[in-house]
Amino acid sequence: MDIEFIPVDLSQSLTLCMQFRKDAWVASFGTEQGFSEQETLNWFHRLISNHPAGFLHIRWQGQIIGQVEFQSGVETSDGLRAGYINLFYLLPEFRGTGLGQQLHDKVLKQIQADRCDGAMLRYIPGNLRAERFYLKNGWYPVGEPEAKRGQLMRLDFESNQ
Repeated sequence: MDIEFIPVDLSQSLTLCMQFRKDAWVASFGTEQGFSEQETLNWFHRLISNHPAGFLHIRWQGQIIGQVEFQSGVETSDGLRAGYINLFYLLPEFRGTGLGQQLHDKVLKQIQADRCDGAMLRYIPGNLRAERFYLKNGWYPVGEPEAKRGQLMRLDFESNQ
């Protein structure tokens, strides 16, 4: 059974959204230290205002199992139109099951449909599971990692038709 995307309704699911974001932070940094609920809430509101189609829960077999946050149409430094993925998140028990691949592929398909030339994201070095996943899927590093923002990765699409 395939995953489904469900638009996030913060009035109904703020606690769940915050829980997913906090767990993603811990998966990346190994601690809750530095996580700010207020900054995260502000981010949620900006995303809903500017890119509501890119703030989605992932449903599988009737259960919300994750969250994705992305933006299409971001202009890159080399003048291309790209999608920027801010968050891929699955509950720990669903990682390594193939659902992450479905999530990845479905988000990239949407970004391509939005007429983007490629996609970008960041991961925190040390998150080896994420690094292996992205490299396996054709992403490549751009520049050097930044202390607080991590390693920028890019994926170029073959064709934008």
